[in-house]
Amino acid sequence: MASYYCVCRTNYFNVKDSVAFKEWASRYDVRVIENDGMVGLVGENADGGAWPSYDGEDDKEIDFAKEISEHLCEGEVAVLMEAGHEKERYVVGHAIAVRAGGDFITVNLQDIYKLAEKKWGKKPSLAEY
Repeated sequence: MASYYCVCRTNYFNVKDSVAFKEWASRYDVRVIENDGMVGLVGENADGGAWPSYDGEDDKEIDFAKEISEHLCEGEVAVLMEAGHEKERYVVGHAIAVRAGGDFITVNLQDIYKLAEKKWGKKPSLAEY
């Protein structure tokens, strides 16, 4: 069985309270980065690097992007990117853009198959296995 390894990071964005944001982030395997008064995150999950999906303190699944949205200043957009692989079997990537209030947009590398088929009328083989 192969393991999944990836890298995750966000853009920089403004938060309502940087101390509260850093305190919230300290609950998860992420590192807060800063640039010109704005903050961002880098994933540091020891089990492959993915964005957190589980809160060990509360023993429950979480919506990490939604939790970030609760810290954003009005009008700010946080972009969470993740790209990874499982040996040479799969290469995956996705990004979520989230605004204050929880509205979001998602893009996935796997979408390329549908886009190619729609544009050229041929479904490509999958880049896996």
